[in-house]
Amino acid sequence: LGRDPRKSVVGPDFQVHDARGVYVMDSAVFPTNIGVNPQHSIMGVAMQAARRLV
Repeated sequence: LGRDPRKSVVGPDFQVHDARGVYVMDSAVFPTNIGVNPQHSIMGVAMQAARRLV
């Protein structure tokens, strides 16, 4: 997750940099393992991404 396509796959809007209309809204946007059960973090990312998408 980041602005630079050389360092990230997904932009701040959760859209894949080089694939218009393709969004990632799950733990795949986390740069590393967060070390705990990711359920709440995934739900938060999905809610934020859905708000931006709609």
